[in-house]
Amino acid sequence: MGQMRSRIMEDFTEKDLDYLSGLISSPYFDNNNDKADAILHEFRGKNFIELAPATNRFALLKGKYVYKFALDEYGVKDNINEFEMSEELQPYVTKTYETNGLITIAEYVNLISQKQFEASKENIRAILEELSDRYIFSDIGTIPRNFCNWGYRDNDQLVILDYGYIWKKDPKIMFCHRNNCYGKLQYTENYDMFYCTKCGAKYDIIDFIYRMDISEEAYKENLKYKDMGELVIGIGAPSGFVKYNTTGGHS
Repeated sequence: MGQMRSRIMEDFTEKDLDYLSGLISSPYFDNNNDKADAILHEFRGKNFIELAPATNRFALLKGKYVYKFALDEYGVKDNINEFEMSEELQPYVTKTYETNGLITIAEYVNLISQKQFEASKENIRAILEELSDRYIFSDIGTIPRNFCNWGYRDNDQLVILDYGYIWKKDPKIMFCHRNNCYGKLQYTENYDMFYCTKCGAKYDIIDFIYRMDISEEAYKENLKYKDMGELVIGIGAPSGFVKYNTTGGHS
């Protein structure tokens, strides 16, 4: 199998990656918006088009690909989680082709308007109902503020744009823990909270994300980007996703 193309390695030097790594932990920025401005300034000659800043990441467009830059350690985790989840979540999410934690290269699709989002709620609910059997997710429900996390492909297929907050469900924790109720939990109609089918108690989804037993091993393994000789990225293609080590060879 021949060496596959890495847009990260083509577009960014070792110095660029060191800059981004330092930016994440830099004490000289008041907030992530300032970090996003710094990225725009630093890479102004690389023909990027600004898409949108998010809480922990900054999305830029180049050609037909979205470049998601981590702005803090949570952004790094989001990048890695999206890469690891991308293949199994198809066709409901944008394809994530490669990541090194600092940068993710993803599929570009059409952005949805607030009006289109409102008109698509039933279709979105059908997708989320399909995903809810196996996954916990946040920030992609049908409440108005989540419209910017949805888009559509040229064939009008709805897709989730930002899915750093989708995890495999751990059934052991999916019960109501208030007053020894132990009732079954389900999503609300808008898929923005959980509620107990027995006592009616409601829970923020983030509460259960903290309770989940999510391994940090894979996350720490991918932080090897700090040593360019051990940079671990993922290269994706329509036929599937493979791991690629820049020291040579595939795994």
